[in-house]
Amino acid sequence: YFARVHGVNQLIKAFLRKTECHCQILNLGAGMDTTFWKLKDEDLLPTKYFEVDFPMIVARKLHNIKLPTLLITECVLVYMTPEQSANLLKWAANSFETAMLINYEQVNMGDRFGQIMIENLRRRQCDLAGVETCKSLESQKERLLLTGWETASAVDMMELYSKLPRAEVN
Repeated sequence: YFARVHGVNQLIKAFLRKTECHCQILNLGAGMDTTFWKLKDEDLLPTKYFEVDFPMIVARKLHNIKLPTLLITECVLVYMTPEQSANLLKWAANSFETAMLINYEQVNMGDRFGQIMIENLRRRQCDLAGVETCKSLESQKERLLLTGWETASAVDMMELYSKLPRAEVN
C-alpha cells in the first residue's frame, strides 16, 4: 500500500510541476482519498480538482477541456465490464486537449496470487467484471492505445518500489 500511495503521489506531483499547477485532476473512484488536502497543504493545488465517485456528486461537477488534465483510477476499471471501461477510457482520451491517465490496476491475474485474490473476492460477492483486461502490463498498455490514447507505458509494483527514495523505504 505504501509503494502504491507514494508512487501515485510522486506522479501527481510531477504532473503538477510540469504544468506549473495550471491543470485539472479528475480522480475517478476517489472514495475517501485525501490527495486534495495533501496537495493543498503543500501549496500544489491544480486549477481544478474533481473527485468522481457517486452519480449525485458527478452530476454537480464540470470540467474544462482546455486545461491539461490528469485522470486517476486506482483499482476502478477492474470492477467495470471491459466495454464499460473501454467507453470511459475512450471518453477520457477524446474529451481533453491534453490528458494523462494514472491507472493503478491489477495485472497477471492468471497467476496463483491473482487466482486466490479473485476467489477471495468472489466469496465476498465482489465480482471483478473487468479481470480479463488485467492479463499483463502489455494488455494494460494495449487497452489504452485501443481506446484512443496516443502513448501508454506501464510498470509493475516491483519496478515502482525500486524507484522509491531509499530513505522513505527503510
